[in-house]
Amino acid sequence: MADRLPPPEAFGLPTKFTSWRPYQAQAILDFHDNDKRFTAQIQPTGSGKSLCYITSAILDGGRTLILTSFKGLQRQLDSDFGASPGLVKIMGRSEYHCRLSEHSCEWGPCRFGMQCGFRRCGCEYYDQLELARHANIVLTNYAFWHSNRPDVLGKFDLLVCDEAHSSVNHLLDGLAVTIRRREVREVAIQWPGPGDNYWAWLEQLEAPLDDLLKHKMSQVAGLVKSIRASDFRVLYQAKQKIRRIIDAEKTQWVAEYGGDYVSFDPLWPPEFAEAYLFRGIPRVLLKSATISKEITKLLGIPTSELSFVEYPSHFPIQRRPVIHIPTARIDHRIQNAQYALWLSRIDQIISGRLDRKGIIHTVSYARRNRILNTSDYGDVFYTHESRGAQKALEAFKAAPIPAVLCSPSVVTGWDFPYDECEYQIIGKLPFPDMRREVDKERRKRDKDFGCCFAMQNLVQACGRGMRSADDSCECLVIDDHFKWFVAKYRRFAPNWFLEAVRFDRMIPEPLPKL
Repeated sequence: MADRLPPPEAFGLPTKFTSWRPYQAQAILDFHDNDKRFTAQIQPTGSGKSLCYITSAILDGGRTLILTSFKGLQRQLDSDFGASPGLVKIMGRSEYHCRLSEHSCEWGPCRFGMQCGFRRCGCEYYDQLELARHANIVLTNYAFWHSNRPDVLGKFDLLVCDEAHSSVNHLLDGLAVTIRRREVREVAIQWPGPGDNYWAWLEQLEAPLDDLLKHKMSQVAGLVKSIRASDFRVLYQAKQKIRRIIDAEKTQWVAEYGGDYVSFDPLWPPEFAEAYLFRGIPRVLLKSATISKEITKLLGIPTSELSFVEYPSHFPIQRRPVIHIPTARIDHRIQNAQYALWLSRIDQIISGRLDRKGIIHTVSYARRNRILNTSDYGDVFYTHESRGAQKALEAFKAAPIPAVLCSPSVVTGWDFPYDECEYQIIGKLPFPDMRREVDKERRKRDKDFGCCFAMQNLVQACGRGMRSADDSCECLVIDDHFKWFVAKYRRFAPNWFLEAVRFDRMIPEPLPKL
């Protein structure tokens, strides 16, 4: 298949890409040769998805929009392919500095109706936006795409959804709105209570909030540094939220009261995907190591318009095992004795692997804290809070052996190749929290809604440490929900993952060092 496609350099790609990895050329040609509007391709972790879709964009010949899940991935792609023909990166306003204030462009004066002479030329954000509007290939993230008008970047011929397994969550999160009591405390409208009509309350809130903002605007006009005063900023954010959903079709949303907040969530993703994600773009390429047909259904993609292909992994199975070790079922019913066994199992695994680095996936900070407070190996642990993750992860990567990263939030978006991570402990299966009213309503439509995402997250977590054919990383699962879960929901998992799963009675010997 590779002999049908010229080498990467023929497409003007960076010189470090000298040849095609296994199945890359096939994936590019499979997309190019089919006439379906939607193409979903499963390419295992480390198989080089980004080179495939950048080449597909160049081969397609029209304008291409590439969406990534995280800003970090966006920066990595820009670093890898920034010299490719016609590629321009655009990020949100908060990433650019305003020349008229000490803040980012998110809080520049033009955001509040004030005139700015730099908007036409000389503004970091708008200059970059203008470049993106005329670029052949535009690189941005899901958050930017969902929070801006469809025409902000112009028309496209091809949409590439990277990490497409997460596109449903990005869609739902990008549309959801939460109004907090503190945001509207200055508005002379009573805060609602349980069981009230929250849509009617929202409509009543709009006019007095707008009047209050206009009054405050008159007070700060011309005082650029006052624009980001906390009360003004909070009110302005509330107004933006209300405008996004005030005209929504209420039967497709779920409003929920939370005491100090009221949330408004889109109910069912297929109702929103075309208008807010695909936006009429003629061709769509969905790329992921873990996307399943269930995800394409949740995006409302008709099977008649879909080409779905899974490519095998060329990584040796013996170097990437996923091993269940009987320990305990980790959920809210767990007893203290079982918890003690689980904590002890973690230390047993670490004790036999002090010649390498590892990661413990905890799902929650509370569980993370239990491990930190009880482990005999706390002096080699690295961790982080909800903020400051990047600094902690970089410190872990640079740390000497032994080192253990204990985190609830590195299941995706980060890579730990070679000796940066040689084993992982899956402490708990990553089931999403389904206690909100909107999630209960979604489960009425699809009882397996949450389990689909749990499998996607599990497979993503297991792929963090195995990034190339000559790499090596074992994944040790110590949540006993794993056995029934994989058996019941194997249809949500790619074959390259399932073929690596095995069940051992005891902790296995570490994989040989490469």
